[in-house]
Parts: sequence; C-alpha cells; structure tokens
Amino acid sequence: MKITPLAADSMGSRSMAVFVETKDENILIDPGAGIAPLRFGLSPHPLEQWQLQKHIDRIRLFAESSHAVLISSYHSDHFLASRPEWMRHKVLFLKNPNQNTTSNERKSAFHFLKTVKSIARELHFADERSFTFGRTELLVSPPYCNGSGYFIQVLIRSEGKAFLFSSDAQGFASDKTTEFMLRQKADILYLDGPITYLQKSAAKTDALVQAMDRMRNIVSETGARRVILDHHLMRDVHWKKHAEPFLEFGTERGVQIQTAAEYRGEETTLLEARRNQLYQNQPQT
Repeated sequence: MKITPLAADSMGSRSMAVFVETKDENILIDPGAGIAPLRFGLSPHPLEQWQLQKHIDRIRLFAESSHAVLISSYHSDHFLASRPEWMRHKVLFLKNPNQNTTSNERKSAFHFLKTVKSIARELHFADERSFTFGRTELLVSPPYCNGSGYFIQVLIRSEGKAFLFSSDAQGFASDKTTEFMLRQKADILYLDGPITYLQKSAAKTDALVQAMDRMRNIVSETGARRVILDHHLMRDVHWKKHAEPFLEFGTERGVQIQTAAEYRGEETTLLEARRNQLYQNQPQT
C-alpha cells in the first residue's frame, strides 16, 4: 500500500487530499483544497493563491488515475463542488448528504450530486458500510459532528496493511469521534490536529490536553507505527509547541509522527499561519 498526500495545510493549502494505491485499487480521498478568505485581517497572499492552484492541478491529475473516490465531508477543503467532471467514470463513496448534515453542507452536496450522478460509474452513500475490491477493503465509520459540520472516517486495509483516515475531526474534540478509530488496527494514521488558532488561551489549554490524550490513546489502541499529523493544527504557527506532548509520546514509543509535507519528503510550509509575515516580506503589488 502506498500513501501519497496531495495537498495539506502543512504544504500551504487547506486540504487533506490523499491518494491511496493498493494492488487492487487507486483511491482518492477528499479531492478538495481551499484557502482562508480572511486571516489577520488580510486576504490571501499571492503565494497562497499560487500554491492552491498547484494543489488543485495535482489533485486533478491524480483524479484521472483514480478508480475510486471517497468524500468524507462536504466542506470545500475536502471536496470541490465546482469540479464534478473529476468524478467521471469513478466509483464514488460519499458521506450521506441526507442524514447528519448541515443545511450548507446539504446544499453543496446536492449541487454536486446533480451532475455526478449521471457521469459516475457507481455512487454509494458510505456511512457505516464496508466495501471490498479484491484484497482491498474499505471500512467506513458512522457520521460524526465536529461542531461546525459532519464527517465520516475510513479505514483502508489491503494485504496485511491498514491506513486510517480521521477526516475533519479537529483534534477529536469529543470521545465520540474516537470510537471508530479505537476499534481498528492500523499501520498509518492520518490525524486532523486540534483547532488551536481560533481558541482563547484558557479554552486552548483545556482543549489541547484533551486532544493530546485522545490522540495518544488512538495511537496506543491502533498500534500504528507512523502518524501524519496535519490540517487544523497547521493553521497555527506555534503548532509544534502545542503538539509537544504528542511528539514526545511518539519518540518514546518509537512512532514516527510527521506532517503531510514531511511524509512526502518536503519541508513543512505554513502559508496561512504566516500570512501577515508574507505581506511584510513580499507586499502585494
């Protein structure tokens, strides 16, 4: 099994897009990427816009070689409603838009479905279901709420290896969002870190303690030896300091914890979290 992050917050765009290649299947998870319209009172810097376009182009290319696509959330950084043509001739596994969905998510989903249902090879609402392709199994969680919307998690298992994708868990703000993950065994985890950049200091401290505890528990229970830690946590320039207890835990247990960029062999590149600095260093022309 080969895991390839395509775009991520640690790579400069809001995204968790990842390509999973097994001997039976090429699976694209969450083919979306976005950009914060406003941060530090500033609109996106040209470098952020350039990186976003680079990531969208990369996701499009991998969509062409994918047989199956899984969409875990209807937030724009997890799928692009404006790119339904990417789904042509694909087998689609979608978060059910008819249940446990906000009105905005439902609106985006139905706009998307209006086109893709006529061009996709197959379309499945995946919540709490499992699917098998040869020696590859997809096991999908129930829908969970992160406070601003709903998402599903997925385990992909093939030939003795397993990849567990947390989706938009935002640092596992409740015990409920860890239930599915704690029941699985996995070699590699992709975890959405806590959403520290919007929290006041007192709430941030409490939320961080809980997030670190829950993520440590997930790693311990799943037996994972490698973790990709990214998404919401990477919108905070001090992410490494916040994640220090979890990173130390990984070192003690011999678990490799990396950002999506590091997993690709690249340097972590925070753009949104450094938007004010980008404008100071390279003023907009």
